Amino acid sequence: MKITGMLATALLASTITPAQEVEPIPAVPKHKKNEIGLFVNPFGTNNPNGYEVPFGIQYKRWTTPNLGYRIIAAAGGYDSEYKSTELIKNDTFYQAITSTYMAMIFAGGGLEMQRRFVGKCHLYAAVEMKAGYGSGYTHTSQVKETAKVSAWERSYTYEQTTVSSVNTSLLVLDATPYVGVKFVFRRLILGTELSAAAAGIMQTSYNGSAAYSNSFFDMGQLQQRFYLNYRF
Repeated sequence: MKITGMLATALLASTITPAQEVEPIPAVPKHKKNEIGLFVNPFGTNNPNGYEVPFGIQYKRWTTPNLGYRIIAAAGGYDSEYKSTELIKNDTFYQAITSTYMAMIFAGGGLEMQRRFVGKCHLYAAVEMKAGYGSGYTHTSQVKETAKVSAWERSYTYEQTTVSSVNTSLLVLDATPYVGVKFVFRRLILGTELSAAAAGIMQTSYNGSAAYSNSFFDMGQLQQRFYLNYRF
Protein backbone atom coordinates (compact mmCIF):
# COMPACT_ATOMS: atom_id res chain seq x y z
CA MET A 1 0.00 0.00 0.00
CA LYS A 2 2.86 2.34 0.81
CA ILE A 3 4.53 1.52 -2.50
CA THR A 4 1.29 2.26 -4.34
CA GLY A 5 0.98 5.64 -2.58
CA MET A 6 4.58 6.58 -3.42
CA LEU A 7 4.05 5.70 -7.09
CA ALA A 8 0.85 7.79 -7.23
CA THR A 9 2.66 10.77 -5.64
CA ALA A 10 5.55 10.51 -8.11
CA LEU A 11 3.16 10.28 -11.07
CA LEU A 12 1.22 13.35 -9.89
CA ALA A 13 4.44 15.37 -9.43
CA SER A 14 5.68 14.45 -12.92
CA THR A 15 2.35 15.59 -14.39
CA ILE A 16 2.38 18.98 -12.64
CA THR A 17 6.05 19.84 -13.35
CA PRO A 18 5.85 19.84 -17.22
CA ALA A 19 2.65 21.88 -17.03
CA GLN A 20 4.51 24.58 -15.13
CA GLU A 21 7.44 24.50 -17.54
CA VAL A 22 5.35 25.13 -20.70
CA GLU A 23 3.41 28.08 -19.29
CA PRO A 24 3.32 30.71 -22.15
CA ILE A 25 5.31 33.95 -21.82
CA PRO A 26 3.38 37.15 -22.69
CA ALA A 27 4.33 38.29 -26.21
CA VAL A 28 5.90 41.71 -26.74
CA PRO A 29 3.84 43.86 -29.17
CA LYS A 30 5.49 43.85 -32.59
CA HIS A 31 6.71 47.20 -33.90
CA LYS A 32 5.05 47.92 -37.24
CA LYS A 33 7.73 49.23 -39.59
CA ASN A 34 5.72 50.00 -42.73
CA GLU A 35 3.05 52.53 -43.68
CA ILE A 36 1.26 53.31 -46.92
CA GLY A 37 -1.44 55.86 -47.57
CA LEU A 38 -2.81 58.92 -49.36
CA PHE A 39 -2.15 62.62 -48.85
CA VAL A 40 -3.82 65.82 -50.02
CA ASN A 41 -2.71 69.44 -50.06
CA PRO A 42 -5.95 71.46 -50.09
CA PHE A 43 -4.16 74.82 -49.84
CA GLY A 44 -1.70 74.27 -52.69
CA THR A 45 -2.60 77.51 -54.48
CA ASN A 46 -0.26 79.28 -52.04
CA ASN A 47 2.76 78.04 -54.00
CA PRO A 48 4.38 81.18 -55.49
CA ASN A 49 6.23 79.23 -58.20
CA GLY A 50 3.11 78.14 -60.05
CA TYR A 51 3.35 74.35 -59.69
CA GLU A 52 1.06 72.43 -57.33
CA VAL A 53 1.05 68.97 -55.75
CA PRO A 54 -2.59 68.54 -54.66
CA PHE A 55 -2.62 64.79 -53.96
CA GLY A 56 -0.50 61.64 -54.04
CA ILE A 57 0.49 58.40 -52.34
CA GLN A 58 3.28 57.81 -49.84
CA TYR A 59 5.16 54.86 -48.37
CA LYS A 60 7.10 55.04 -45.10
CA ARG A 61 9.46 52.56 -43.47
CA TRP A 62 10.81 52.97 -39.95
CA THR A 63 14.35 51.71 -39.50
CA THR A 64 14.05 52.43 -35.76
CA PRO A 65 11.00 53.45 -33.69
CA ASN A 66 12.05 57.11 -34.07
CA LEU A 67 13.76 57.29 -37.49
CA GLY A 68 12.37 56.43 -40.90
CA TYR A 69 12.27 57.35 -44.57
CA ARG A 70 9.46 58.14 -46.99
CA ILE A 71 8.84 57.69 -50.73
CA ILE A 72 6.13 59.65 -52.55
CA ALA A 73 4.48 59.72 -55.97
CA ALA A 74 2.03 62.47 -56.88
CA ALA A 75 0.15 64.24 -59.65
CA GLY A 76 -0.18 67.98 -60.06
CA GLY A 77 0.12 70.83 -62.48
CA TYR A 78 1.64 74.19 -63.37
CA ASP A 79 -0.48 77.26 -64.00
CA SER A 80 0.77 80.81 -64.55
CA GLU A 81 -0.34 84.01 -66.24
CA TYR A 82 1.64 87.13 -67.03
CA LYS A 83 0.08 90.40 -68.22
CA SER A 84 1.93 93.33 -69.74
CA THR A 85 0.62 96.68 -70.95
CA GLU A 86 1.57 97.36 -74.54
CA LEU A 87 -0.18 100.61 -75.42
CA ILE A 88 -2.81 103.05 -74.23
CA LYS A 89 -4.20 105.23 -77.00
CA ASN A 90 -7.10 107.58 -76.39
CA ASP A 91 -9.90 105.37 -75.08
CA THR A 92 -8.27 102.07 -76.19
CA PHE A 93 -6.13 99.86 -73.97
CA TYR A 94 -3.86 97.16 -75.49
CA GLN A 95 -2.47 94.35 -73.34
CA ALA A 96 -0.48 91.14 -73.94
CA ILE A 97 -1.31 88.05 -71.85
CA THR A 98 0.97 85.00 -71.66
CA SER A 99 -0.57 81.96 -69.94
CA THR A 100 0.95 78.51 -69.38
CA TYR A 101 -0.67 75.32 -68.14
CA MET A 102 0.94 71.89 -67.79
CA ALA A 103 -0.05 68.58 -66.21
CA MET A 104 2.78 67.25 -64.02
CA ILE A 105 3.94 64.13 -62.19
CA PHE A 106 6.21 64.08 -59.13
CA ALA A 107 8.38 61.53 -57.34
CA GLY A 108 10.60 61.94 -54.31
CA GLY A 109 11.66 60.84 -50.87
CA GLY A 110 12.84 62.08 -47.52
CA LEU A 111 13.83 61.41 -43.92
CA GLU A 112 11.58 61.67 -40.88
CA MET A 113 12.26 61.77 -37.13
CA GLN A 114 9.46 61.33 -34.60
CA ARG A 115 8.87 61.24 -30.85
CA ARG A 116 5.76 60.38 -28.91
CA PHE A 117 4.32 63.45 -27.24
CA VAL A 118 1.46 62.05 -25.19
CA GLY A 119 -0.75 58.99 -25.61
CA LYS A 120 -1.30 58.31 -29.30
CA CYS A 121 -0.04 61.76 -30.34
CA HIS A 122 3.40 61.96 -31.99
CA LEU A 123 5.38 65.01 -33.11
CA TYR A 124 7.92 64.82 -35.93
CA ALA A 125 10.15 66.71 -38.33
CA ALA A 126 10.96 65.75 -41.92
CA VAL A 127 12.90 66.88 -44.98
CA GLU A 128 11.55 65.90 -48.40
CA MET A 129 13.14 66.18 -51.85
CA LYS A 130 11.16 65.65 -55.03
CA ALA A 131 11.42 65.98 -58.79
CA GLY A 132 8.59 66.91 -61.12
CA TYR A 133 8.10 66.93 -64.87
CA GLY A 134 5.26 68.34 -66.93
CA SER A 135 4.31 69.30 -70.47
CA GLY A 136 1.63 71.52 -71.94
CA TYR A 137 1.17 74.77 -73.85
CA THR A 138 2.00 78.46 -73.58
CA HIS A 139 -0.52 80.77 -75.20
CA THR A 140 0.14 84.42 -76.02
CA SER A 141 -2.92 86.60 -76.58
CA GLN A 142 -3.52 90.26 -77.32
CA VAL A 143 -6.37 92.03 -75.56
CA LYS A 144 -8.00 95.20 -76.86
CA GLU A 145 -10.34 97.10 -74.55
CA THR A 146 -12.18 100.21 -75.73
CA ALA A 147 -14.35 102.50 -73.66
CA LYS A 148 -16.66 105.04 -75.27
CA VAL A 149 -18.19 107.64 -73.00
CA SER A 150 -20.15 110.62 -74.23
CA ALA A 151 -23.26 112.55 -73.34
CA TRP A 152 -25.27 110.24 -75.56
CA GLU A 153 -23.40 106.93 -75.38
CA ARG A 154 -21.61 104.74 -72.84
CA SER A 155 -20.15 101.51 -74.26
CA TYR A 156 -17.33 99.07 -73.64
CA THR A 157 -15.81 96.47 -75.98
CA TYR A 158 -13.40 93.61 -75.20
CA GLU A 159 -11.51 91.63 -77.85
CA GLN A 160 -8.96 88.86 -77.22
CA THR A 161 -6.96 87.33 -80.07
CA THR A 162 -4.50 84.42 -79.77
CA VAL A 163 -1.18 85.44 -81.27
CA SER A 164 0.84 82.24 -80.73
CA SER A 165 0.75 78.83 -79.00
CA VAL A 166 3.85 76.70 -78.36
CA ASN A 167 4.59 73.38 -76.68
CA THR A 168 6.16 73.86 -73.26
CA SER A 169 7.82 71.52 -70.75
CA LEU A 170 8.99 72.03 -67.18
CA LEU A 171 11.46 70.22 -64.90
CA VAL A 172 11.42 70.95 -61.16
CA LEU A 173 13.76 69.90 -58.34
CA ASP A 174 12.98 71.10 -54.83
CA ALA A 175 13.57 70.45 -51.12
CA THR A 176 10.99 71.17 -48.41
CA PRO A 177 11.24 70.86 -44.60
CA TYR A 178 8.13 69.88 -42.63
CA VAL A 179 6.99 69.76 -39.01
CA GLY A 180 3.95 67.66 -38.20
CA VAL A 181 1.66 65.98 -35.72
CA LYS A 182 0.00 62.60 -36.09
CA PHE A 183 -2.22 60.24 -34.14
CA VAL A 184 -1.08 56.63 -34.24
CA PHE A 185 -3.74 53.94 -33.81
CA ARG A 186 -3.43 50.18 -34.06
CA ARG A 187 -3.71 50.08 -37.86
CA LEU A 188 -4.29 53.66 -39.01
CA ILE A 189 -2.37 56.93 -38.76
CA LEU A 190 -4.05 60.30 -39.18
CA GLY A 191 -1.74 63.30 -39.48
CA THR A 192 -0.92 66.70 -40.87
CA GLU A 193 2.34 68.50 -41.63
CA LEU A 194 3.22 72.12 -42.31
CA SER A 195 6.01 73.85 -44.22
CA ALA A 196 6.88 77.53 -44.54
CA ALA A 197 9.99 77.23 -46.73
CA ALA A 198 11.05 75.70 -50.04
CA ALA A 199 14.14 75.82 -52.24
CA GLY A 200 14.83 74.44 -55.69
CA ILE A 201 15.48 74.81 -59.40
CA MET A 202 13.05 75.13 -62.32
CA GLN A 203 13.92 74.63 -66.00
CA THR A 204 11.39 75.68 -68.64
CA SER A 205 11.69 74.66 -72.30
CA TYR A 206 9.73 76.14 -75.19
CA ASN A 207 9.47 74.42 -78.56
CA GLY A 208 11.72 76.18 -81.06
CA SER A 209 13.61 78.27 -78.51
CA ALA A 210 16.29 77.81 -75.86
CA ALA A 211 15.44 76.57 -72.36
CA TYR A 212 16.03 78.76 -69.34
CA SER A 213 16.51 77.93 -65.65
CA ASN A 214 15.95 79.77 -62.41
CA SER A 215 16.48 78.92 -58.75
CA PHE A 216 14.21 79.92 -55.89
CA PHE A 217 14.12 80.11 -52.12
CA ASP A 218 10.77 80.99 -50.59
CA MET A 219 9.99 81.80 -46.96
CA GLY A 220 6.60 82.42 -45.41
CA GLN A 221 4.51 80.57 -48.02
CA LEU A 222 2.58 78.04 -45.93
CA GLN A 223 2.00 74.58 -47.39
CA GLN A 224 -0.12 72.10 -45.41
CA ARG A 225 -0.58 68.40 -46.09
CA PHE A 226 -3.13 65.99 -44.60
CA TYR A 227 -2.75 62.22 -44.84
CA LEU A 228 -4.14 58.84 -43.80
CA ASN A 229 -1.78 55.86 -43.62
CA TYR A 230 -2.24 52.14 -43.01
CA ARG A 231 0.30 50.40 -40.76
CA PHE A 232 1.60 46.90 -41.37
